[in-house]
Amino acid sequence: IEASGTCRFGEAFSWENMPLDIIGSVRSDHLTSRGVIFEAMSFDFSANGRELYIRNGRIEHKTGVLDCHVLRDSNGVRFRSTAQLDPTIFKPFVKLKGNENFLNRWSFNDESGIYIKFEGDGPTLDPTTWSSEGVIDLRNCQLNGYPISELQGELQFDRKIHEYRNVVISRPEGSVTGERIILDHESQTCFLEGVAGKVLPVHAVGWFAPKAAQQLLVYEFSEPPEFSIKGLIDCRPPSELAKNTARHNYEFTFTSDSDASYELFGQVMQLSAPSGTVQIKDDSIYLSDFKTGTLGGDVAASIILTDIHREIGYEVDLGVDNIDFRQLAELYSSYKETEGHLSGTMRFEGKGIGVQNLKATGSALIVDGNVFSIPAFGPLSKPIEEVLPKLHGDFSVAREANLAFEIADSKFYTRDFQAKTNAFQMKGSGSVDMVTQELDFEAGLNLRGAPGLLLAPVAKLLVFKGEGSVTQPTWRAKNMPGMVTNKALKELGDITENALRKATELQLGQEKEEEKRDRFRIRSDSSADGEQ
Repeated sequence: IEASGTCRFGEAFSWENMPLDIIGSVRSDHLTSRGVIFEAMSFDFSANGRELYIRNGRIEHKTGVLDCHVLRDSNGVRFRSTAQLDPTIFKPFVKLKGNENFLNRWSFNDESGIYIKFEGDGPTLDPTTWSSEGVIDLRNCQLNGYPISELQGELQFDRKIHEYRNVVISRPEGSVTGERIILDHESQTCFLEGVAGKVLPVHAVGWFAPKAAQQLLVYEFSEPPEFSIKGLIDCRPPSELAKNTARHNYEFTFTSDSDASYELFGQVMQLSAPSGTVQIKDDSIYLSDFKTGTLGGDVAASIILTDIHREIGYEVDLGVDNIDFRQLAELYSSYKETEGHLSGTMRFEGKGIGVQNLKATGSALIVDGNVFSIPAFGPLSKPIEEVLPKLHGDFSVAREANLAFEIADSKFYTRDFQAKTNAFQMKGSGSVDMVTQELDFEAGLNLRGAPGLLLAPVAKLLVFKGEGSVTQPTWRAKNMPGMVTNKALKELGDITENALRKATELQLGQEKEEEKRDRFRIRSDSSADGEQ
């Protein structure tokens, strides 16, 4: 320390009125303050009563340097500074908890580039009373654990509020622009306005709301989607959010022309051109207008998740159209013979994980397939053939099936299952225990095109009972008496064959009649053309 001037020892020392009239300089190597090791510090100074001037201030750290100039006089404090070092080293020196939490969200390494230039003023030497503005340029760093290649923008510090304007954040796959990002370090909130771009959603949300970003990890995009985000985000640490209701109120909208994948019930589904809007309000998430293509068809959904930081609750409305049923079956089982297309609507609601609190209702339609190729119903074809031995070929292929269902008390119920073949219509009802996978089902057959041909005692033979595992069930004729003889089965088969033959003849007659009408229409059209 070198200094020259006058010190009035008879007067009390105060930063507001220093008993000094001196000029000097300070130089130091290898100093430690509040646990932070600095390689060097230096500055020139002059002091006279209320005036204090620090010139050529310089702090050297292993991560870089900070240069500053500070003037305090009767008009207050004015300063100018350039920082090219890791700003997180100043965490022990900040007084406001929000500022400390903000610095905790950043991380830098040896490859990072840091340039922050700002100037401002304030009424006192307390930095929390200062206001400033400047520019910022960061390279190769992380915010909330999510990487940033480049960040550039303008900044304005107004005491406890930091505002960033015209921000550009870049990553290898794209960039994000933001008109305004406002951080309130006292309330620990972040307000976003005009933030949009094309990067992976988990990064875009993670920079501002890391807890909500965890909900997006199940989505993997082959190409980053277009997105926008706006609103208020609660930036308190996860430990505080777990104890208190979050103060979120923001909206995230995305649309993509490329593919994505989504993990559902332990299996990865491929999505094409997904789009939707996610609104996060307090501890709830609302997904609306979600649309995507998958498994050869289309899906539309809306989802509500509540109390996401504790025991999560959910409400899901789902619509599927023309989904490839074989692809769906292959996804969740090893069975590969199922065919057809699935359409339907369903609603799920519950709380927590597991099926014990799950409730659902819905309806589904399968067309152009074969219901008896579904594992649960495949074994049913054998007892049907035993009762109706002359039933064969396409007459036994159930090309259309529909059902209404509900889920409650850990069981899947349907009271209105219907399947149609060229020979008969099957109606059934029953349940599946979703915990034990046990099947309890009853199905009855009605021959198509043969009303009144079967007497009541015979009709009772066409009721079947399914029990056991849903993947390996056992089906039997429910009311088959032990005295039924081969002769009775033969008679039943003859009745069935006659009914099928009549139904076939009727169908062929209808087709011939249609063909005649078509030929007549063609001749009529040709005559009309000739006259014209």
